[in-house]
Amino acid sequence: AHREANFPIHLILQALTTIDVKNAFASEPLDKIRILNTICKSKTLEDKPPETSEFYDEVDSGLRSIFALAALPACAKGGLT
Repeated sequence: AHREANFPIHLILQALTTIDVKNAFASEPLDKIRILNTICKSKTLEDKPPETSEFYDEVDSGLRSIFALAALPACAKGGLT
């Protein structure tokens, strides 16, 4: 918690609205394909991943929750300004 105390709150708030695992950047295109297929629990990691998946939504929600929890101490201490 101490490590996150000085994390810029505006970046946390931005993450809460922009996290989108399906459209995230990966340095290697094949890595992105494999990551998305892993998220979707596909049997073949090199196939084209689905365009939409409830699993993408679950990962997005989970990541947003992590950022929201990280923001709580800063919001409680000083608000959102």
